Amino acid sequence: MNTPFYKHMVAGFLKSEDQEYELYACANGNFDDAQSLLTIHLKCYIRLVSIPDAHLYPEWLPPSEIVSTTCFEKGAKPYFQEMLRLWFKKVHTSIPQAEEWGLEKFSEIKTPVCAL
Repeated sequence: MNTPFYKHMVAGFLKSEDQEYELYACANGNFDDAQSLLTIHLKCYIRLVSIPDAHLYPEWLPPSEIVSTTCFEKGAKPYFQEMLRLWFKKVHTSIPQAEEWGLEKFSEIKTPVCAL
């Protein structure tokens, strides 16, 4: 039996003079009970608030990662949550200064309240 885990979180809000962006951290995991194996796919992207389906992948974002571990079923969810917390932190701290992203400036950078 397989148990899926999925979480999609806003890791930051960015605002330039004429655009608003959301920075997303995502984790998609699967626990394989037969192998006692938890595999988690971690990814991130930015989207323009005005165009929700358009995902941007600037070079400064961390590359996608795949994390696997063996564990008991009851340990899968806490491990998934911890990997997501660490990924969220890594994604959020990757936000460069606006000049490095090719923007004049961000007028605002906010950190969302995160409760895992």
